[in-house]
Amino acid sequence: MSDARDRPDPDPNEERQPGEENRYSSEYPGVAPLPPESSAPLGGGGWPDLGSFQPGVIPLRPLGLGDILGGALATLRSHAAMLFGAAFVVVGIGQLLALALVWPRIQELTATAGTGEATDEQLAGLMLDNLAVNGVSLGFMMLAQLFVTGLATIVVGKAVLGRTVGFAEAWEDLRPRLIPLLGVTFLVGVIVFAGAMLFLIPGIWAAIVLALAAPALVLERSSVLHAMRRSWDLVLNSWWRIFGIMALVVVITVVINLVVTLPFGIMAGGSVDPASTTTNEQIILTTVGEVLAASVAYPFAVTVTALVYIDRRIRTEGLALELARAAGMAPPDAGPPGSPHAW
Repeated sequence: MSDARDRPDPDPNEERQPGEENRYSSEYPGVAPLPPESSAPLGGGGWPDLGSFQPGVIPLRPLGLGDILGGALATLRSHAAMLFGAAFVVVGIGQLLALALVWPRIQELTATAGTGEATDEQLAGLMLDNLAVNGVSLGFMMLAQLFVTGLATIVVGKAVLGRTVGFAEAWEDLRPRLIPLLGVTFLVGVIVFAGAMLFLIPGIWAAIVLALAAPALVLERSSVLHAMRRSWDLVLNSWWRIFGIMALVVVITVVINLVVTLPFGIMAGGSVDPASTTTNEQIILTTVGEVLAASVAYPFAVTVTALVYIDRRIRTEGLALELARAAGMAPPDAGPPGSPHAW
């Protein structure tokens, strides 16, 4: 699906006067100009036809939904050990730290409620304390998710070029991006939360408009505010399409969570809420189920989001030629790179 800002495909048979090679560059600032006639062997005269080229997990053309989901699954398959393994480790650590904080409160609440001797005020106080501790545990989980977001985004950036990346190399790329990534995640979260307080719809709108800020920050190595502006520019004129994709991702991740956690909930006596369990074994079982579910759902959601970002740049900035050049499929003199450059 295209929109009003999508770049038109030049006619390869169109006659151009001398000096007109950069006409499309002047009409679309920041976009790679047309290559000269003599340096376009991939598609004849004019703009190379890259639609049939696929150096990595996606073809070099505007992506359909099947391309995006297929590219995400291909990326996860080729980097399964690193992405799922890293997610399992960091999410597991986050859950262990959270559980260490929540455990005493859960035990106290369960014991007090079980005796039937606590007053309503005491139970309300325990519940408020439990909510506060759960807020801290949620912070640990957000940090874990932040790491997975950065790591998976870097992997996708390499995978579209047909390259594999090891953990050490990905970590070297990610490490200087962690603090800015934390900043963009915090600001986007605050904006979305504030919008959600205004009858929910503004929060949903803001969540979609800023959905591509994280991949823009990681892959373009930009600042926090610039990444948010980039997301705004890339999303705004294709809001409904991206909303549909993101809504589908939410549905898929919910299904993943249900499928993975359900067996553990059954083993724990039918409960998937640690605060309502009555034995330590139930708490442990439900926690393991949550870690496994998050280890699968987080990488999937991030890879799809990164591919949506790449699709938007292909549609609006002519990124396909730049990716082809980076993958060695286009001649180096096929026009200078657009701005911002590919990773």
